[in-house]
Amino acid sequence: MNKSFEQMEMKISISFFIFSLIFFFTGCALKQDVDLLRKDVKDIEERLDKIEKKISTLDAETISAQFEEKISDIRKRQAEFSADIENLSVDIAEIKGKITSTKKDDESEKEIRQELLNLKSEIRNLSEKIAFVKESDKTKGKKKAKKDEKKESIKTVAEEELKQIQSFYESAYSEYLNANYQESLQKFNDFIKKFPNSEYVPNAMYWIGECYYSQGKYKEAIAEFGKLIKKFPSSSKAPAAYLKIGYSFLKNNDKKSALNAFRVTIDKFPGTKEAENAKKMIMENQERK
Repeated sequence: MNKSFEQMEMKISISFFIFSLIFFFTGCALKQDVDLLRKDVKDIEERLDKIEKKISTLDAETISAQFEEKISDIRKRQAEFSADIENLSVDIAEIKGKITSTKKDDESEKEIRQELLNLKSEIRNLSEKIAFVKESDKTKGKKKAKKDEKKESIKTVAEEELKQIQSFYESAYSEYLNANYQESLQKFNDFIKKFPNSEYVPNAMYWIGECYYSQGKYKEAIAEFGKLIKKFPSSSKAPAAYLKIGYSFLKNNDKKSALNAFRVTIDKFPGTKEAENAKKMIMENQERK
């Protein structure tokens, strides 16, 4: 694409050089050739108008919105611009030939000079518009690349953080499974402090309660299970926390509080395995009255 623009810019530069040469030969213009020259210049101006219409369709906003789909169309239009510039060079050469074959006419010379200056201005405008399309193409490409790079960076950070959370949680849970309750308790507490907004926080709170329960620290277990229920009443661990509160009261020789906890489990979570276990515990402990 850049090569195409460079070729067009070179051809425009050649056109400017030709204009400079033309001005050296305009002193020989004849009256009878003026009309022909005007017609030639008019044809060139009409061609430039067509080129401008083509360029107007290459709106920078359209290129931005449909960058991928329109890239082939842009290349095609660049080829058309190149062909039009070549045609302009041929027409200018023909004008030069006619001027060099005419005789001096001061009034006609001024008119021809003005018309040639106008043509030169039109070509300069065309060059600027082509340069704008070229720069817009580069800018949109860079913006798209930066946007994709930013999205990929955010995605990578999120994935790394998730891996870190899972690794930390699994390490704490592994300590619990190996009956290293104090180490597990410490790691779960550290997990909650480090990742307070993680979806694993309710689970971590539950296993802290289980660590205390497994160590025979039933009051601490009841307190931890209570924190979980209060902060995350809709957690998947809430039914188990209610049930474990009942178990902890039994272990602490508080049957009345235990039975109340079992009844709450049944009322709040009917149809769950925790509710079924709570029913069994109520039946067993009522029979022992």
